[in-house]
This record gives sequence, structure tokens and C-alpha cells, in this order.
Amino acid sequence: MAHSTKLHAVLDMFVLRRRKDETEVKLPLRRVTTTFVEFDGDHMSFYRALEAGAQLKFKEYLKARLDLGLRLYAQGSRCIIHGNTLIY
Repeated sequence: MAHSTKLHAVLDMFVLRRRKDETEVKLPLRRVTTTFVEFDGDHMSFYRALEAGAQLKFKEYLKARLDLGLRLYAQGSRCIIHGNTLIY
């Protein structure tokens, strides 16, 4: 409990808490600005490598889930494979 009290004492200096009635109600409308930019060669290569890695990991994840579904089905478990989704 003593550690918790010390932690709260430190965190209270940084945490800003307000009740709903203490906040400003009249806020300006939110403005969203979208800016499209083109990658140069190095940035595009980096992005493509990240994208390829993410796609590979996702495909591995899906394959593992489908393999699990097939094993469960072979064991008599009730599960449905719908597209790339395993439903128990």
C-alpha cells in the first residue's frame, strides 16, 4: 500500500483530471485536413518492405487459424470456416 501511495503522489503531479461540468462546452468545430504526398524512391522502398512483411505475417496467422480449425473439425469439434475466418 505504501508503494501505491508513493506512486499516486508522483502521478498526481502529471495527471490532469476534470469533471464533466468543469470542461469547456463550447468547442470549435473539428477541422480535418488531408494532405496527400508522394514517397520518394527510398521511402517507397521502405514502405513496400513494411507492407510485404505485414502481409506475410497476416497470411501466416490466417493459415495457422485455418489449420487449427481443420484439426478441431477432424477431432469432431463444431467449428465453421467461412472464407478466411474460423468460427467456433
